[in-house]
Amino acid sequence: MFVGVQLVLYTSCALFLWNVRRSRGKQPIFLLAYMTLLLCVETVFQIVQARTMEIVYIDNRNYPGGPWAFFLATQYLPVNVIFYATLFVLTFLADLLIVSKRNR
Repeated sequence: MFVGVQLVLYTSCALFLWNVRRSRGKQPIFLLAYMTLLLCVETVFQIVQARTMEIVYIDNRNYPGGPWAFFLATQYLPVNVIFYATLFVLTFLADLLIVSKRNR
């Protein structure tokens, strides 16, 4: 469900920016590229998050100490590293957009 909402919001914002690009210069094109980058990283994050939940709650449901103990014990797995990396990148990009807007 969340993916559908995300795509609808992206499409409506992209169409708006595409229509105003002629009258505003290069800023709408930059924002469109920035939104596309955020959408791509968010998609990777959702895929990795789903895979992490599958590994923790389905594949290793009988781990001693429960799912949380397994998650904490396997922080070295590539899926967990990508999970944290994409979360950091999304947070950084969102904060960067806010900071860049405040400085103008």
